[in-house]
Amino acid sequence: MLPPPRRFLALIALATIGLAFSGCANLATTRTGFLGNYDQLAPSASDKHRLDYTRPHWPQNDYPRVLLEPTIVRLGAKDTAKITPAESAELAAFCDAALKKAFATDRTVAAVADQGTLRIRGAVTGVDTSSPTLNVVTGLLLWPLDNGGVSLEFEVLDGASSDQLLALVAYSEGTPLQVISSFSRFGHAHSGIERWIAQLRKGVDAASKPPPPKPTEPPAATAPTGGV
Repeated sequence: MLPPPRRFLALIALATIGLAFSGCANLATTRTGFLGNYDQLAPSASDKHRLDYTRPHWPQNDYPRVLLEPTIVRLGAKDTAKITPAESAELAAFCDAALKKAFATDRTVAAVADQGTLRIRGAVTGVDTSSPTLNVVTGLLLWPLDNGGVSLEFEVLDGASSDQLLALVAYSEGTPLQVISSFSRFGHAHSGIERWIAQLRKGVDAASKPPPPKPTEPPAATAPTGGV
């Protein structure tokens, strides 16, 4: 029988191996019914973690105001069992704050959705937590292995017509390289929320830029004239 110190290290090693196979977040893009339309979503050619849709050019100057609807948490039964109601409310509040930071700096915050208003809706649709305690232990031997993550759904609507201008369905899974996030129960989820809201804002900015001007064709050459 191994002496206590070695027995402890052996147990830690077994736990580390087990977490190496089971510690990854198990998340995916979702279709919870939160969005008004999923039919237009398409996979991203550059990122397997997202589906998105952008309506063709819509001028940013047409939308000087923004209405940020409160984020909702719409989890399946398995994910609901992982967190408390208070933690669910905290996730929603974190998402609300990140949306406000991203969109309310250069637009007037509106109280109602009307002409000239972007209406932004968001939902947390999947979550996986990290275990700070386990990550401290595994981090001493190798690196933090119990990774969390988050799945999200967003849409940007015309405030007057409720037409969908942009939609984003995405998820993030934490990695051991996100060391600081590994030592917080929702560290990886928070990082994922910030990442995808930044991508949402980037999508709004890109969609509302005017299309580049068409290149002008050079005038046709004329045949020289003159007598011989």
